[in-house]
Amino acid sequence: MPLQGLSAGVFASHLMARSGLSALLRRWRHGEACVLTFHGLREHESGAGLLDLACHSWAEHFRKLCLHLRKSYRVIAARELVDALQMGEEVPERAVVLTFDDGYASNYHLALQILHELDLPATIFVTTGYVDGAMLPWFVRLESALARSDKAELTLGREVLHLRNETERREAYGLLCAEWKRQPHEQAMAWLADLERSLAVATAKVAELPPHLQPMTWDMCREMKAGGLADFGGHTHTHPVLARMDEANQRTELQNCAARLKTELGAGGGLFAYPNGKQGDFGPGTLLELKAAGFTAAFTMNEGLVQRADELLQLPRYGSPEDVVMLEATASGGVAYLQRAKAMLKPLPRNSHVSCGERPE
Repeated sequence: MPLQGLSAGVFASHLMARSGLSALLRRWRHGEACVLTFHGLREHESGAGLLDLACHSWAEHFRKLCLHLRKSYRVIAARELVDALQMGEEVPERAVVLTFDDGYASNYHLALQILHELDLPATIFVTTGYVDGAMLPWFVRLESALARSDKAELTLGREVLHLRNETERREAYGLLCAEWKRQPHEQAMAWLADLERSLAVATAKVAELPPHLQPMTWDMCREMKAGGLADFGGHTHTHPVLARMDEANQRTELQNCAARLKTELGAGGGLFAYPNGKQGDFGPGTLLELKAAGFTAAFTMNEGLVQRADELLQLPRYGSPEDVVMLEATASGGVAYLQRAKAMLKPLPRNSHVSCGERPE
């Protein structure tokens, strides 16, 4: 890939990989783990029929990432990482953790085969109501509604969103997701129902969903767990952004999630991943409710390497890398080092001189 036209972060990642710096950083990384986040997988590269391509990585792309990890890193289970942190033990060298959020059936149909082929463990954080088949997470409802509607446009406030083809529907989906996340939970769910009415579609039933939006069943989860490579954790019961709810509703979400995991998988809580997971998507009250529900460790979507000093209920994770170069830059610690350098340089006055010995942004 030519380096011209790349963003500064992507350019730096390619430069680290091509220069061999990431390989050096990989060997220098001690006591830290890189946790990667995936959601669903898709069978075909084109992703035709999908509105959220980023959430459903191409299975062959995922396989290439896993091949690189098996060659250059030590892939461990999230529970092994958490156990080391709880015991105050050293994190294994070059540790990387694979996680999946939500509970898509493609974790069973596509990811499991790759994990078994390469003998790599992964942890799946399931939205228990979705796996129950009792409800659809808001983003599945949204994607399904946009995909099924015959409308050519949708009015959102003063803005008109065109829906004449798949490209326009993907753009509309991204804008509508951002709008949903800005609202308090009850208001956001009412807004989603109004949106379905505007699109002239009913809320889909689980059985009506296309394959890429289907959830796993509990039988699939049990089979994966019995195979020894897949572990499971909670991702709430209905996938709200927890901080958009009051603490009583957060308590219901987390306790229902923990109870369903225990009933179906024999797991007494333990591991958790926050929906959306950015700073502000959970608060001090959320942490208390997590503990009360029996969860002992939780993963955010705040980027960074996991370190021994990290709070167990606020462990960082990265998203899914776009290619092997970005994977290497992330897993080696290169991205984290660049972020730390940027944070160190940020307080400098505009005209401050940066010596040649300091890393630029």
